[in-house]
Amino acid sequence: MTNSTGTVAHEAVQYLRAHGEQNTTALAIGLGRSAKRIAQHLAPAVSAGILSRRLEAGFAFYRLGPNSDLSEPPKVTNAVVKVSALATPSIFAYADQRGAAPFSAALSTDGRLLVERHGRVLLELTNAERVVLLQAAQGVAA
Repeated sequence: MTNSTGTVAHEAVQYLRAHGEQNTTALAIGLGRSAKRIAQHLAPAVSAGILSRRLEAGFAFYRLGPNSDLSEPPKVTNAVVKVSALATPSIFAYADQRGAAPFSAALSTDGRLLVERHGRVLLELTNAERVVLLQAAQGVAA
């Protein structure tokens, strides 16, 4: 089992260097993490080419990717991505093309923003957090 320092992706790179390709369950056990969330934690590393993911018979397998020669944990930057309401149909089309699970966003009467997938809340922002996010997207200093 690895220690709790560093990011999950960095821990996964170290584990996969030592043990080779692993399925999600074996990797989660080796990292001492929950198998339910391992894919979410590793998705940015897969996108960055640090890890590679393949599906076989309903199982996800992870191995080192072409950019896995990092000696330090990957740097995570905070960024706000502005998405126009006009882009919404293209976002859903892109998600559909990739076979992504459908999701929905809802703004509640008390100002909370909820993003859901399969009836599960993935993200919930309070009204104050939503306002800060909107100000950051508009370039307004907090």
